[in-house]
Amino acid sequence: RADLVNFYVQGWSPQAQTGLVTALFDQGYLVRSIPHRPYCLRAAAGFYNTEDEVLGLVQALHETIARGPQSVTIPERSKLLPAIYTGP
Repeated sequence: RADLVNFYVQGWSPQAQTGLVTALFDQGYLVRSIPHRPYCLRAAAGFYNTEDEVLGLVQALHETIARGPQSVTIPERSKLLPAIYTGP
């Protein structure tokens, strides 16, 4: 078990990943983007989360990622992040 889980969405720029954070928030899930190398996302999955909540986040991630980075809106504050990134 881990309280904090970091992950990188392959093929998504740091800018697009911040858009993913917003899209997930709109679906009721709170994840954070890390705005520096390795430009990953972070989810807190502690003992207080139910299995259904974690599975719901996984499903929301799967569905949103499947729509592609063009499907999310990049927040204005994130436009200073790299638009292209090859990964950690």
